[in-house]
Amino acid sequence: MNAGASGDARSSRWTPIDGDRLRVEQADGPTSARTETDPAVEQAWAEIRQSNPRSFNGPILALESFDPEGPTIRVRRDEYRRFAVQPGVPTGVVLLGVSVLCRNDLTDGLEGALLCV
Repeated sequence: MNAGASGDARSSRWTPIDGDRLRVEQADGPTSARTETDPAVEQAWAEIRQSNPRSFNGPILALESFDPEGPTIRVRRDEYRRFAVQPGVPTGVVLLGVSVLCRNDLTDGLEGALLCV
């Protein structure tokens, strides 16, 4: 998903949104990550840990979708290691990261907020 439309979440672009209506929804239940052990993830994570012992796994919020019409950001719980092993092991995890959320109260008719994910 594109940051401005449904689709590829890895793309970023500036998307004007109504900041007063912005919602963030978290998927219900436990992590949406696979519950079984993935040998490729385990191997790649072991290599990361070997090269940098300070690396540690922990919970993250992964971006599932962004609907600018809502505007709604949908996230799920996941693990950092499933993000860190990419692109070598394609897990599909997209880390939620908001770079900018600015209120826009200019008098030029462009009211709302500006979000870059």
